[in-house]
Amino acid sequence: MKILFFACTLLSALLLTLPPFLYRQTEDITESEPQTADVFVTDAEITPAETTAQVIESSDPLPMTTATTDDETEPCAVETESDAIMVSDAPTAKVQPDHVKAVVDDTWHDSRIKLRITGEHRTYTQSLRSFLIGVVMAEMPSYFHEQALRAQAIAARSYLLYRQERGFFVYDYGSSSTAHFTEEEGRAFFGEYYEAVLETVTAAVDDTDGQVLYYDGRVICAAYHAMSYGSTEDARYVWGGDTPYLASVETPEEESVSGMTTEASFDEASLCRLLGIEDALPLSMTYTDAGRVLEAVTASGDVFDGEELRSRLRLRSTAITVTQQNEDTVLLCVRGYGHGVGMSQYGADVYGDAGYSYAEILSHYYPGTTLGLVP
Repeated sequence: MKILFFACTLLSALLLTLPPFLYRQTEDITESEPQTADVFVTDAEITPAETTAQVIESSDPLPMTTATTDDETEPCAVETESDAIMVSDAPTAKVQPDHVKAVVDDTWHDSRIKLRITGEHRTYTQSLRSFLIGVVMAEMPSYFHEQALRAQAIAARSYLLYRQERGFFVYDYGSSSTAHFTEEEGRAFFGEYYEAVLETVTAAVDDTDGQVLYYDGRVICAAYHAMSYGSTEDARYVWGGDTPYLASVETPEEESVSGMTTEASFDEASLCRLLGIEDALPLSMTYTDAGRVLEAVTASGDVFDGEELRSRLRLRSTAITVTQQNEDTVLLCVRGYGHGVGMSQYGADVYGDAGYSYAEILSHYYPGTTLGLVP
């Protein structure tokens, strides 16, 4: 027994002398960077979500996702005077001239800012730079004009910081709020083109390091979408509220853009089932100034706003017109892709080809905003 007691005492003394770094403390939130700290991008085409409708005439799949772009569960438009979500310590814009790399005193803004990210099985932190590269990779093809890619990087950076400042989660999986590729997903998706895509997207992020959009001294909710025909939509018709920088503006993409126009066909019975109504026809619609459905009224008197109609019928946008309707066939023509609010990604590419700078593209799609640096 004396020998056993002596051995236990000696073991305890040894444990007490071990250096502190041999102990690990686990936390719910961990600081982590991907193995390749600054991730990926590409040129392959991402097929949009399938619709429940029978697609009669559909253009090629869009070379992008519209996830962040189509966040309708946590709307941007909360900027009414009575309902605005106020942030008392909102940063003051530090204006940076266009085409000037946003690096001050060799400080990389995106690298030092940490995002709190929720995954499928854990919550962790990651640098804004690293995560943002994965977002731009998932949201816009790397063959788009470099000015469009820079505009996308700034819009996405603004959107991510807007969410974090207001306590919304940033997700890295299956969320409708932000499309994002991890390095593994990027390599799997782009294959042999991954390194080239990564280089292009990383350049767009680094060339705009720390640059965000401000309105009245606060980082904006820089919503964006794939494409619109003629005009983008005013946010009030999608999320309510009055957000001046998310007003309807002209956009240059035309019918010739791949995927601009699709047609969906239903019979009346399937239309009634999807809408949860008894009688659908005749179906009448009123429109916003941007040419999107304001209200759709059925024969039974049921009224649907444009976003609800789009959601129930799983259409690409709310720019919907009825081209034929009878008992056997209800034919809908749909233009554009996405909710239509904020920057049109295809429009940004067209403007880039026309000689617009990223600052000019952003100023057009987010009127009244100021381009500046994060603190």
